[in-house]
Amino acid sequence: MKRIIAILMILAWVLSAPIAAYAANEAPAPASEGNEVTAPALEGNEATAPAPEGNEAPVLAQDGGEAPPLSDGKYLNIRELFQYWEANGYPDYVGSVYSTSGGTALTVLLVNDDGTGADQIRASLADDSGVSFGTAAYSYNALTAVNDEIAEKYMGSDGKIYGVGVGWTSVDGVVTGFGESGKESRVVVSVDESVLTEYTDKFYELYGDMVVVEAGEAFVLQDDNVPDSNVWLLPLIVFIIMIAGASILLFNRTRLIPAMQTTKGTVVAQSAPVSRKETIAAVKNSEIAPSDKVFDSILRRIDKNDG
Repeated sequence: MKRIIAILMILAWVLSAPIAAYAANEAPAPASEGNEVTAPALEGNEATAPAPEGNEAPVLAQDGGEAPPLSDGKYLNIRELFQYWEANGYPDYVGSVYSTSGGTALTVLLVNDDGTGADQIRASLADDSGVSFGTAAYSYNALTAVNDEIAEKYMGSDGKIYGVGVGWTSVDGVVTGFGESGKESRVVVSVDESVLTEYTDKFYELYGDMVVVEAGEAFVLQDDNVPDSNVWLLPLIVFIIMIAGASILLFNRTRLIPAMQTTKGTVVAQSAPVSRKETIAAVKNSEIAPSDKVFDSILRRIDKNDG
């Protein structure tokens, strides 16, 4: 009995760990204080997500930072120059940069360029074979300034703006840019659908088509300080396990049929009567002799049953 109870207690303890982990994982994540930015593009990057196969991918800064220029002050190729811009800032005539073919070749979009900006870029490269150019309506620096202004003035003001960033957007799962080429960057603002029209009109009046407003959802983080809502299930499940175990034990005990053995070695159960002779012999052969009063009482009960 004690062994079975010990096994049940060990089983309950073993089950408590995974149950607690499950309850913690299933608990709804509360929104953290303030608004979490879910900007379509992080500041300084040119896109919100990798482009699908077959489309030019926007370029992100590579790990390791900028590459040092060569001894003559030039950069080995356009990708190394791009890394320098990421670390130190873009020229005012650069709108955005994206990958031309997924390799080292990059396309640089220039603002109001008469050829001077393109010539300056080529002159700063030891190998300019991987660079091509296009046009952009707004410089990256101008877009970043508007991005910072919106973040400072409007983020958290009414809790309806969820994110702001410079880059591209995603339409039906396809990453796409803006402008005639579909490759330009804009300031993309994610807001609650209830205020979509309000902020679309407001930001268009302030910034024109430099800002694109789209409906989004708040980004939710798990707050470790908030108690898990499903932890109460742990003691309940352990209690159920203990009750089930106790029920099994009780059921098995009620099924036991008490039995004894006569002097002849015959096993006697409740359904099999014992003769007078066998009862007297069992009492006499017992290691503990009953008193005369008890023995007479036994004989009277036997006589009564026999009668």
